[in-house]
Amino acid sequence: QNATFAGTVTATSFSGSGANLTNLPASGGSVDLTANGAIAANKPVVVNSSGQGEEVTVPASAFGSMVEGATYSTNGTKVVTNGSGQFAVIWSDGGDLRIKVATVSGTSISFGTQQTINGSGFASRGSFDVTYVPTRSCYMVAHKGTNQYCYATPFTVSGTSVSVGSRTQLGYNYITDEINIAADTSKSDGLCSVWFKMNYPNSSSPKVYIQTVKPHATNVLSAPVNTGNSYIAGYTGMTAFSVDFNPKQNRFYGLFVTSGDNHLWLETWTLSSAGNPSIAGQYEITDVNEGYDKTDVIYNPAIERIILLYKKSTGDAVTLRPVNYDGGWEISDEYTSVGSTNNGNGWGGTLGYFAPTCEIIVHYNNSSDKGIVRPVKITGSGGTYSYTLGTATEYGDSSDTGNYKSFDMVDASPHGAFLTFADNSDGGKPQGRIWNIGKTNLTTENFIGFASAGISSGATGTINIVGNSSTQSSLTPGQKYYVQANGTISTTEDIVASVVAGVALSSTKLLIKGN
Repeated sequence: QNATFAGTVTATSFSGSGANLTNLPASGGSVDLTANGAIAANKPVVVNSSGQGEEVTVPASAFGSMVEGATYSTNGTKVVTNGSGQFAVIWSDGGDLRIKVATVSGTSISFGTQQTINGSGFASRGSFDVTYVPTRSCYMVAHKGTNQYCYATPFTVSGTSVSVGSRTQLGYNYITDEINIAADTSKSDGLCSVWFKMNYPNSSSPKVYIQTVKPHATNVLSAPVNTGNSYIAGYTGMTAFSVDFNPKQNRFYGLFVTSGDNHLWLETWTLSSAGNPSIAGQYEITDVNEGYDKTDVIYNPAIERIILLYKKSTGDAVTLRPVNYDGGWEISDEYTSVGSTNNGNGWGGTLGYFAPTCEIIVHYNNSSDKGIVRPVKITGSGGTYSYTLGTATEYGDSSDTGNYKSFDMVDASPHGAFLTFADNSDGGKPQGRIWNIGKTNLTTENFIGFASAGISSGATGTINIVGNSSTQSSLTPGQKYYVQANGTISTTEDIVASVVAGVALSSTKLLIKGN
């Protein structure tokens, strides 16, 4: 009997192969697209916003021009962003701090009108830091000031203008140094932790001090409010402090070095709603050979871990190390292949994170005393990690040495990374520069298939799409493959964009699937 149905009929079970079914859609489809740039045969292809095909690739990085930010010499630089295209730079000038808004267009930078934070002649490299407080839409600077005590000063940005607020003293009436600050982004009132060294009760018995401060409740430019504080037993010769916040855990991580024995000390804490620090306990790492200069810590959202940066005594190796605290310490193995640094007057180690490529950006000076930036992609979990190194590149004037001593960077997507530093070949004047880091054209939505043959730029060619196949090599039959950000395929998802390429039918044939 024949039956007629209106609407959609869904089968719940099947019998037979379906080989005699007719009028089905064609399998193994393809499309013809005009190539934007040359596309090699059997390479993965994306469609751009103009409807053209592009080979999946990562273009070469490039620097914009250096832009002089001021006519004075500086010995300390910081750059901070609200994460939405707003940038402010802070440079030390004779012990005071100067702030300017930086406007970015492509790889070009222009600076706004200068404002001042009073450092009373004491604010210089290592004695000031800045963070953005997203829940209060303001910035907070922790810095040395009158009598070398520690202070917090807020500021706001509107257009190209900066408004500086009133300051508040942090801690007690003792000399401070190694000042760092980070915001607890989970707290609606904008709580920040300031991590610094204080000569309490004297310089022979200093303490590692944690002071919590927050913007004023009704006017963020009024004097900030001290809340909780705590300190841990100190050591003589403490130096190289750094701090960051893990938003996945709502936990701070701080780092410092004891120069007498070249040991590195790691600390972690959380804040109560009232701002009181709850300290978990120290972890000691030996054999680092710091003593004089820098460490850094940064949160890597790709692996949800804090990354440590320090210098090893063996071969002056620039060293990375993911760590985590969750009722106990997870301390991964060291990675010492980033590069070797100069063991002279410091080495300037600094970390940044570039979201479009999911890479840590490592800054250091090389054995020729030149400032270097190098991307590093970290993958893995549970204490076991793999590292992929990008190109190590000089960022300053080719004749300049020592510019690494005053350096900072932030993600300035989509333009690249924003670098600020002192150019010693220009009298130590502060500079701004955009580093357009090469980032893939692959997203989770734009992959369409593989080129059936090579296509010249501007020519029209055939792209095999879902249901069709592509010729590859060294495949494992039955294995799922993913498109990688650099245009290769792998059995592992790329952390930048998880895109299914297909399933291997043989060692040379891939059935195209897509997401």
